[in-house]
Amino acid sequence: MAGVVAALTGCGTDASSRQHPSDTQHPSDTTARTSTPPTAAAPSPAVAGEDLGTASGIPIGGGKIFDQQRVVVTQPVAGQYKAFDAVCPHSGCLVSAVSDGVIKCQCHGSLFSASDGSVEAGPSQQPLSARTVALRGDDLILQ
Repeated sequence: MAGVVAALTGCGTDASSRQHPSDTQHPSDTTARTSTPPTAAAPSPAVAGEDLGTASGIPIGGGKIFDQQRVVVTQPVAGQYKAFDAVCPHSGCLVSAVSDGVIKCQCHGSLFSASDGSVEAGPSQQPLSARTVALRGDDLILQ
């Protein structure tokens, strides 16, 4: 029984496995973050029409993770913005970083394309769900 418990805790889905502390971000990551205080209520999904802020805050080749809205917005090439559900389909963790054209989930190492959300490396077998953003001036609006 102890072996089963140990095996299950390696891929646990408790609250601590879903956290992604921004202070562990690698210096080469080009991810901007909006974070939720540890005592805040569970984040709510972003809603259509929600203003996510300025496009100038999204680095080229990187992205910005909106923890509260559970959305990640990337800029694969200058002037092209893509949005995806920031919840990794593998175990429900929020993605943790975006750099070099890749969205990373630090919980179990899944990698996703910043261009289309497709899986670049597992264990996730499913892509990130696409969302749509539009520019209104310099503001990114979730569609």
